This record gives sequence, C-alpha cells and structure tokens, in this order.
Amino acid sequence: MAEAAAGAQVLLSGHIGSPGVAAGPLFSHGPWAQPGRGASRVVLVVPRTTPELAPVLPRIAALLAETGFGHRAPDPGARKYGVPALVEARGAAGLPEGEVVTVDAYHGKVYQAGWRTC
Repeated sequence: MAEAAAGAQVLLSGHIGSPGVAAGPLFSHGPWAQPGRGASRVVLVVPRTTPELAPVLPRIAALLAETGFGHRAPDPGARKYGVPALVEARGAAGLPEGEVVTVDAYHGKVYQAGWRTC
C-alpha cells in the first residue's frame, strides 16, 4: 500500500474499523432499512455503527461512523463483508452529500475527489 501522495487533501481522520480502500459519493440518509432500496456503491455516513446496518453493507463502497461500535472497536459487520470502514470519524456528517471521496481504511484517512492510495 502506497503512502499518501503529495497534495492529496485529507478531509478527516478516524480509527480503522475494517481495513481497505474504496471511493464513492457520500450518502448520509435514505431508506437503508429496506433491503434492495437506496443508492449502492456509496460511502455511507452514519452516527454510529449498529447491527441494523448489516443488510446494506454488501451494497456500499465504504462506511464512515462518527462514533464506533464500542470505544475504538472494529466494526464486525463491515469486516465480515469486506467493507472499508472508519469509526470515530468525527466531522463525517458535516461533509457535503454527494461529494466523491476516497476512504483509506489502512491509514485512517478520508481524501477529497476520489483520490486513491494504491
């Protein structure tokens, strides 16, 4: 995995809940509780990780949680589905809906404009 490239704008940092790298538009609301509905391949922003997210995890690119599943604990659902996830990603809810970002859950960073680390 390469180190962050010079000039890549870091939007926020968090703790690694599930490792990986993925990019997509930010999405923070919608009918996620209903399987088969809602946008797919998005970076889903949630207040905290919960077991109720399990049905949507296979459809999203990455997960950003303002708080964690317990204190700095990894997200077991995201790991199960191979979804890159950052927990304690404070400020994620304040990012603009639809903005394309890259979640680098190897280095605990969120980058602007779909920038990739590998």
